[in-house]
This record gives sequence, C-alpha cells and structure tokens, in this order.
Amino acid sequence: MVEIMRRKKPAPAYLNTWGLFEDYSDVGFAVILMTPDDVGGLKGQEQKDRVRQNVVFELGYFIGKLGRNRVMALVDGDIETPTDISGVAYTPLDSHGFWKFALAKELKEAGYEVDMNSLA
Repeated sequence: MVEIMRRKKPAPAYLNTWGLFEDYSDVGFAVILMTPDDVGGLKGQEQKDRVRQNVVFELGYFIGKLGRNRVMALVDGDIETPTDISGVAYTPLDSHGFWKFALAKELKEAGYEVDMNSLA
C-alpha cells in the first residue's frame, strides 16, 4: 500500500485534493477513512455528525476510478453515510480491531496477498 502523505513533490502541489489525485491515481485499492469531522443535515432538522464533503468526493472519485469492489470505507462512530452511494463496503472502526480482518478480506478478494495471521 502507498502512504498517501509520502511526498514526491514540494508541499505546494499538495495544497489541494487534485494534487493528491494526480500523483496517486495509479492505486489498485482505496481505503477511505470516514470520521465525524463535520455536522450537517436537512434544513430545519437535527444536525448529525458526518464526514467532510471532500471525503465524500474522494469516495466517489475512487469508486468511479477503481469500481466499488476496490474501495472500502472505514467508518468511525455514528455518522451519516452518503445515501446515494450503494455497494461500497462501509466497515465500522471498532475498538476490537475486527475492521482489520474485514479490510484484509476485501484486499484478498481484490487480488492482494494478505497474511491473515499477522493481524492478530
């Protein structure tokens, strides 16, 4: 896997999302971390925790580029997930670490070699 923050270019290229996409568009699998960094909801209704809008954009970008079977969304907490994106593996980031096994399974199904014994 590629550490997305490892820089090949000076920092200014990474000040926007497009710089990241251009440099890392050759990945074979994407893991999107969905954390409750924002709040929102329908006008006049209760606000709910949700991910930042750029994360939703990135999720859609990688679904379009790689296909749903090569994208996994790790969900931290009780957040509102996009209702119009179906078929993506939304996996909770649980304190017991079961998410690691779910991720390993998805990676194996995508053709990656994963040592399940190293996850314990």
